[in-house]
Amino acid sequence: MFVKICGIRDVATARAVAECGPDAIGLNFYRKSSRWLDLPMAERICRVLPAEVEPIGVFVNHAVDEILDIVSHCRIGTVQLHGDEPPDIAEKLIRSGREVIRALRIDEANADRLPEYVAEYREIPLRAFLVDARVDGAYGGSGRKAPWGAIAKAWNCDWPPLILAGGLTPTNIAEGIREAQPWGVDTAGGVESSPAIKDPIKVRAFIDNARTGGR
Repeated sequence: MFVKICGIRDVATARAVAECGPDAIGLNFYRKSSRWLDLPMAERICRVLPAEVEPIGVFVNHAVDEILDIVSHCRIGTVQLHGDEPPDIAEKLIRSGREVIRALRIDEANADRLPEYVAEYREIPLRAFLVDARVDGAYGGSGRKAPWGAIAKAWNCDWPPLILAGGLTPTNIAEGIREAQPWGVDTAGGVESSPAIKDPIKVRAFIDNARTGGR
């Protein structure tokens, strides 16, 4: 089970989270997010991460040139597009040598359209789709739970891998995995003691439960 802990904002937290053994951490470059961090801090975090923990850059409606400038400075290989970007943005980033995770915001009302969203990227070699909860006016990080059952019902393909996000916590992660059957999972607020502040105990419990609880 691929596990990503998103919304890391400082070096001390990055080190503490990395010690818990995730596959990746998310660095959020969307300025309107409470988990936003600036470029110098992102560079410092990337320098201290162990080789087995991958930094992933999270962007919302940024220009391609800005994304490439940021990830080049930080030596980030994977971009997560979490806004309203059209497929050609992902294509341009992939041509530049980056991998792309495309986030989709899903609720009960639009879950049946998942196959349509996937089809738009059929010719684009994405690394994964990340399915998050749809909340009006928000681009992720809301803490709202995604509709696991509706996602599982609509997800009728094995390409690319599915990363489940949206309201996942240490206590519900096993249920989410069993119901949606994702390849990976992602959380931000679900492992925080207060807004944007990660709790290492919750992080470790989330990772352990993600890797064992879905069996």
